[in-house]
Amino acid sequence: MEFSVNQSLFLQALAKVSSVVPQRSTIPALSNVLFSLKGNNLTLSGTDLEISLSTKIDVDGSQDGEAVILARMLHEIIRELPDIKVTVSVSEERRIEIACDRGSYHLTGDDVENFPMLPSLDGASELTVDGAKLRRMIGKSMFAVSKDELQPALTGILFEVRPEEARCVSTDGYRLVKIVDKSFRFKGEQHSFIVPSKAMILLHRLLEEQKEITIQFDANHLIFQMSDAELITRLIEGKYPRYEAAIPTTSQNILRVDLETLRATLRRTSIFADSLSHQVRFKLSKNALEVMAEDMEVGGSAKENLEVDYKGEELQVGYNATYVLDALKQLDTDEVIIEVGSAGTPGIIKPTEQEANEDFMMLIMPIR
Repeated sequence: MEFSVNQSLFLQALAKVSSVVPQRSTIPALSNVLFSLKGNNLTLSGTDLEISLSTKIDVDGSQDGEAVILARMLHEIIRELPDIKVTVSVSEERRIEIACDRGSYHLTGDDVENFPMLPSLDGASELTVDGAKLRRMIGKSMFAVSKDELQPALTGILFEVRPEEARCVSTDGYRLVKIVDKSFRFKGEQHSFIVPSKAMILLHRLLEEQKEITIQFDANHLIFQMSDAELITRLIEGKYPRYEAAIPTTSQNILRVDLETLRATLRRTSIFADSLSHQVRFKLSKNALEVMAEDMEVGGSAKENLEVDYKGEELQVGYNATYVLDALKQLDTDEVIIEVGSAGTPGIIKPTEQEANEDFMMLIMPIR
């Protein structure tokens, strides 16, 4: 195999594929990148057995073939070169030469037969989605994914496809995000997938410049096909919680407040919150909000009063300040609406205006 390519294009493709290559693995083959050259089309593939990523670039091909090269070393070599033309050649003895006008570098490749076979979905179902919309939905829901490996279903994002809408849902048991694209259309039955958060984070990066993508799926895998890349992920097995049952249908306590004012108040008062619970208390009365925090261990406390638009009963409820701030970061409006629950029921955070054909809400459980 032999080809030539500009360093910047090669580095971009290597960095993309290396993102799925494990830093450490008991399986040596997983530390490699698979190169497949046909004519002037070079495909680079990497995998950790759960997630696989392939990308294609145009090169000046001299000799078709396949090779397996250690990802870390190759990436470091190419990264340190200037933006010049690089020639990569692989002999039948798997000796690899990387040559440019600055010099040449040599390493030994692995046997192509040792590289894991990437999954293929024969007879899989297929749908097409708007890349920008899906990227937005993933970005808005990633922060609430659980890191608790004892609850594997919660460590992924629930991706639901319905005939007249698509949804992304995430929860860690203390907060929940639901974002719905009402413009989506699918001719078929409803499908639900729990996609690992790592795959969704990678997909979020890849979708930055994608207008439309195709998704293939079966019972165990999803394939996201983009113009220059293909991401394959194994789905998380298990049942996702009945999240709809946790979302209050109505609330009589409606708080509307300037977004930046509330964020600044929470950042200041949370300095004095308990280091474990991060609790801040909202004391609400007609058009008034008092935000309080107290750390009994160090003896510090804080209190701020805000003029707000509040309609509802007088009440006091505690929230994790970090969770509230995380939710407020997701909003694009100048003000925020919080449907305040009681001391035992969740609060709902929403933008004051929804994007066209979108329904976006975040739920936060109170601290008793």
